[in-house]
Amino acid sequence: MRAVQVQVEVLHYPTLKTIMAIEDVVRNADAAVSRNQIIAKLENKVMRSTLNVALNYLEKRGLVLE
Repeated sequence: MRAVQVQVEVLHYPTLKTIMAIEDVVRNADAAVSRNQIIAKLENKVMRSTLNVALNYLEKRGLVLE
């Protein structure tokens, strides 16, 4: 069976400041944190699609586990 890749158009790419803020929230958490909890703990508002792009980047770098 062949895997099908779906291309999703990204509306907003995260800035370095946003990626670092998300990384700080994840690092300072005592347990696993959901996407909604990350959004709630960030100082600035972040679109969910932007958060997903940042989390995918951090996962590829090995900084977070999905």
